[in-house]
Amino acid sequence: MINTFSQMFKSAALIGAIALLPVVLGFQSGQDQDDDGKSQSSPQNELTVTKAKGGRQIPGRAYRNKHWTLDDLVVDPLGSPDDLAGKIRVSPKSAFSQAKQLGGTADIGEIAVLEDDGTLVDLDTNTTNTVSIVNKFYETHGDEYDELAIFTASTYPGDIDPEAGFAFFQLSAGITAGINRFRGIPNENEGLTRLLGWCNMNDLPEYPADFTVDFFNGTASGVEIMGQEFEHAFGAFVQPDPASGADILGRSNAHWSFFLHHPGTNNASPMEGNRWRNMGGGTFETIESFTGFSELDEYLMGLRPAPDVVPFYVIDFETDPFSDWGFPTQGITVTDGTRIDLTINDIIANHGARLPNASTSMKIFKMAFILVIPPGTTASQADLDKIDSFRLAWDNYFWNTTENLGIMNTQLGITNTPITDPFQVFDAESDNVLDFFEYVQGVTLDELGINEPSGTRSLHFDGNWGGGDEIRSRIMDLSMYLEGELKLNYSVQRTGGGNAPEVDEDLQIEYYNTAGNWIPLSIHNGGGINETVYKSFSKTIPADGYHSQFRYRIRRLQGTLGALDDWFVDDIFLSFMPTCPADINHDQLVNVTDLLGVLGQWGGCPLPCQADIRELPDTCSADLNRDCNVNVTDLLSLLSAWGLCIPENDDCINARFLGDGGIVFDTTGASTDGPADCPGLEKDIWYCYQAECTGEVTFSLCGSSYDAQFAIYDSCDPATMSLLSCALGGCTAPSIITLNASQGDVFKIRVGGQNGDSGQGTLTISCVVPVPVNDECANAIPIFDGDTPFNTLGASTDGLAHPACAQGGDGGVTVNDIWYTYLATCTGTLNLSTCNLADYDSDIVIYNPGWSCPPTSAEVLGCDDDTPGCALFTTDFSVPVLAGQTYLIRLGGWSAITDRGTGSIVLTCSP
Repeated sequence: MINTFSQMFKSAALIGAIALLPVVLGFQSGQDQDDDGKSQSSPQNELTVTKAKGGRQIPGRAYRNKHWTLDDLVVDPLGSPDDLAGKIRVSPKSAFSQAKQLGGTADIGEIAVLEDDGTLVDLDTNTTNTVSIVNKFYETHGDEYDELAIFTASTYPGDIDPEAGFAFFQLSAGITAGINRFRGIPNENEGLTRLLGWCNMNDLPEYPADFTVDFFNGTASGVEIMGQEFEHAFGAFVQPDPASGADILGRSNAHWSFFLHHPGTNNASPMEGNRWRNMGGGTFETIESFTGFSELDEYLMGLRPAPDVVPFYVIDFETDPFSDWGFPTQGITVTDGTRIDLTINDIIANHGARLPNASTSMKIFKMAFILVIPPGTTASQADLDKIDSFRLAWDNYFWNTTENLGIMNTQLGITNTPITDPFQVFDAESDNVLDFFEYVQGVTLDELGINEPSGTRSLHFDGNWGGGDEIRSRIMDLSMYLEGELKLNYSVQRTGGGNAPEVDEDLQIEYYNTAGNWIPLSIHNGGGINETVYKSFSKTIPADGYHSQFRYRIRRLQGTLGALDDWFVDDIFLSFMPTCPADINHDQLVNVTDLLGVLGQWGGCPLPCQADIRELPDTCSADLNRDCNVNVTDLLSLLSAWGLCIPENDDCINARFLGDGGIVFDTTGASTDGPADCPGLEKDIWYCYQAECTGEVTFSLCGSSYDAQFAIYDSCDPATMSLLSCALGGCTAPSIITLNASQGDVFKIRVGGQNGDSGQGTLTISCVVPVPVNDECANAIPIFDGDTPFNTLGASTDGLAHPACAQGGDGGVTVNDIWYTYLATCTGTLNLSTCNLADYDSDIVIYNPGWSCPPTSAEVLGCDDDTPGCALFTTDFSVPVLAGQTYLIRLGGWSAITDRGTGSIVLTCSP
């Protein structure tokens, strides 16, 4: 089953501004057609847009029989933001308040559902009253959100429209300098310190089921509309230094100009503008729009430092052909334009530098999704599923299109630190395990793993073509813990009941540090053995992980070969101490202090409490069986565990599987059940290890806090294991054990203390593939007639590519090569063969006498890669030789990623 934990959300306020979504719906002149085909008159101020120099017409379109015009495109539709303080009237509850059930009003999953009390929607005009909606939201939620996203349900009769436009953002506060929206004040609404504003996103049915598909004017998707509304808090209000002569603002001076060119990685901003192609001679063409936040956007949001914003430009005209229209459109060609080149320094010269800057501004933004439902109803499951799909798509869009610089947190509520003992355990048969991760892409919960450590299912990174499988935890507050106190624990299996990952299709575990970067915690290499056991890992959280925005992610790195390559992950949890549920005060001892803790918490656990979820730390730590009650059952459990906490792998039969890397251990409370084959080794705990490579495996207890001692056995089976080596826990030989191993060999590790000593330490295991002695051409070794075993697992590539040896698109290079010299024993034919003798796709090249290092194509005598009838694309071919002449032989593989291994090469010289 999956073990996980509750989470904490905390992010600082963003900056503020206001604008509307660009509304181009119904921009047609003359007659429009209703859905029933009848003609009707369009408002006189609707527009027809025509390409410059007599090009084609580019009309907008009516959508669901609605006709939005330029009159709807007004900034601050609800009045000046400075007037809003009196409109948000409520004082939020405490930070730990939970949404209470008020009729249809409730938090359902991550959606705040608000039942209309008659003030939220005006049914006479079918329009929302957004300020009333915000007020109602804060009746049951705390001051912990930067922005709100409001939708009305499909169950309302008719369409419910926002107060203005298709969607809009309303500012509540702004405190950021350098973006031309600086107000110099925090939020002055009663009791609110954090809220920047809210996005009225319109009626939920206005959006297609897939929020990433363009539908608005055929150009913008749901998440792109959300991107614009969110960014109106701080973007598209700046102008360059007037001396530049450039104007980069368009519609309502709250969107980028249609003629602003967005360079860089993401190019065309959701704040409008286009990516342009400069065709020369004053002619330009639009080629992309709405592809993601631009580098200028990221600077204004505080995500990117000024020096990292690439230069950009705007097209200027003596007569602007689109002066009143700015919605991005691809395929537009303009002529007689003049390019004005700009840099971020032109913006700074006009407005000053952004403060706070990218080094100190927040990178994690919190937004609540709100669904307003009609009076006397409950939310439909279809609406809940749809808005939650929008929420997850928005999270993903924000992460990807800010180039991983920002995180959008759309979870409801504040929870405290997730560190509690025992840790939350989720039913292995329940799919809602995935709900406790904020971001899931390409990862499922299924039964394809083999021998799961608990339950029958685990997380499956299914290796779809191109990689991208990722799961990301919710945010957790670790700021109250000290360096070294916490560990991330998990179990992992390569291949299992699936297909084997390739060499470069690694599984990487990362954490989010204080600087806002993802840092690798461990990497599990693809291309290893197919595993039928899970290996357990315990990684200490580094010093820069102890902050209020901590999270971890697990992802499969994108590979270059093969599809459907599988990794499985199970039992993920953060630990404060080795698991000992009855040790309520974490002192590794179950005694009267813990007993008093049970009595002090006697009775029902305070909310929030569910059988498998614990939201607050230590409020119910004595609930040992996780049934939300502290009673006699928990008391009996505590009494049965009286004394020192016993490690879970105390007995030899309960050995824990490990992989390469380090694991923190604690032998406090351990008994002695190992044989008397290592004098003085007592109070032992047990691990099993399966070799990741064919090479040298090194075991070390370097850095232990006590007089440690350990032993290595040749099997994990207690009935058949034999001692291989004993050592003390120091950092130099003979306290470090190194053994030769073949990939897949299994060892048992016994960790204890000398003469009964116990304590904490780190067990480190590494498997290193030795570099062949003949890895380099200059170090070629003699080879003789007959059968010669070889191993290219640790080989590099130092030979050149030879076009005459090209096979299957490899460019003629033999990779992962090793080198031999051969003194011909006959004048005649030399046959070189790995046919059916190697475990990978082998290549062989032989060079004429007088060769150099590295040999050139002119020195090639013969080469071959794939020989018909030889398994695994192994090789068999012949060349003429002269007795007494010395030839150079190069043995390697076809693919640098997958083709290295072991086998034999047979040389036969026939006169």
